[in-house]
Amino acid sequence: MRARERAAVSEENTHLDVTTRFWPVISDDEIARVLARLTHPLSGTALAVSNRPTAAGVLVDTRSATVFIKRYGPGTVPADHLRAVHGMVAHVRANGFPTPGFLPFADSDTVWETPTGTWEVCEGATGEDRYRDDPTWTVPRTLDEAHGLGAMTARLALASSTYRARRNPPCAYQSSMRLFAADPRRALPQWLAERPGVRAFLEDHSRRIEDQWAPHLEFAAAYAPIAELLPRAWTHGDLHVSNVFWKGNEPSQFIDFGLADHNPAVYDLALAIERNAFEWVDIVDGDEDAVHRDITTALIDGYEEVRPLSAPERRGLVAMLPLVQAEAGLNWIEYQYGAAHSVEGATWCLDIFFGEHTRWFTRPVGRDYLAWLADSLTHHH
Repeated sequence: MRARERAAVSEENTHLDVTTRFWPVISDDEIARVLARLTHPLSGTALAVSNRPTAAGVLVDTRSATVFIKRYGPGTVPADHLRAVHGMVAHVRANGFPTPGFLPFADSDTVWETPTGTWEVCEGATGEDRYRDDPTWTVPRTLDEAHGLGAMTARLALASSTYRARRNPPCAYQSSMRLFAADPRRALPQWLAERPGVRAFLEDHSRRIEDQWAPHLEFAAAYAPIAELLPRAWTHGDLHVSNVFWKGNEPSQFIDFGLADHNPAVYDLALAIERNAFEWVDIVDGDEDAVHRDITTALIDGYEEVRPLSAPERRGLVAMLPLVQAEAGLNWIEYQYGAAHSVEGATWCLDIFFGEHTRWFTRPVGRDYLAWLADSLTHHH
């Protein structure tokens, strides 16, 4: 999620305040220390401080090239999760997919754990950072951009289809479609046991996920029979326009794979629709029609030009869409409460990101959109 999410937390708690930088800015001394530890040591000066609020980042000029240094807060992310993500990035790059590579440290690991945080260094991205200051749910400026984003999403699915990670432990930095792929009533106790920050928030504030998951159970029951038919792959998990660098109307590179996880391959297309065709800030504010069918169609058309959807994937895309952010919304409580100690942020995750986003699909406008999408995928593709 990029900084400058529109509006701070309001009295109704309908928006998440991510305008305030939470983690300390990476210092010049830290830059020098991290770059000196690389297999091929570098030195350089800061060009720009990242505006992303969930980790500290800085773009550095090393004279020969630019690199991006990121520091995750102490204890916020397991090193093995980052290693799995870095492995995915290396795999898709080897298969020709354009994304910055990670640089190894002297011990050949691309992750460095220290008492002040966990570090990674990657190449600077190439292309135009066109949407760098825009909020997460920003509509692409043109349908050509949406088409290009769909095509690049399909390229990623093809490139990642043969990646096998050794391990990916549960953590806040994941975007997954597991909890609601079967019966969440059976899966929830174990899911919570693996996420102490979520469990603590619910206990400390007398909240229950079950109090508002009736729509989720309805959609999960419809999705479950399809889920087991869907091919799986490692997915990016956060494909909004500001995680893309651009050249003209085409993406030049995808960046920020930090939420990557193993999911149905079509999950990234569903997420790209949720992130780029829905103006959720406006929807939550009462403009329930702030959804763009033309962008939805452009994303799908671009995707299918590269990787045609199977019949189960067409059904799965429709069934998945109301739930595509449900688990991620709950999982992000682990960061908001467990790491950032934000009651407001955790409450937003539960009530809006988890609750309200899925409830929209139960309303007439949401049901109409799903019916349109199902008809479009059946008859027009």
